Amino acid sequence: MDLDTADGIAARFLFDYVAQNKHFTPDADLQNPDAEDFELHVLIFAWSVVKDGKVVTDFRYGRSVDLDQHDVQAHAEACIAAMKQAHPEVHNIPFEIQISKDEP
Repeated sequence: MDLDTADGIAARFLFDYVAQNKHFTPDADLQNPDAEDFELHVLIFAWSVVKDGKVVTDFRYGRSVDLDQHDVQAHAEACIAAMKQAHPEVHNIPFEIQISKDEP
């Protein structure tokens, strides 16, 4: 399988997986649920791109995440593991995880 095909599979799967598994801060938990805070979330798959012979995936965490209480890297790794389990055809494709804070 080529990297561009794997990138497409990753993008579709991870977007749906993050949404289906509610990796977002529930509205009731938002401190200030106004228009500026709509992107508060625990973890969201932002994009993927083919770079340097691997698929690079970006997972973003929001301002509401306490990094002392949330292992964002482990959460992202679990998402990639679920994708590889659901799509064994990408099992041998190298994936790189990037973690970044989602800035408004």
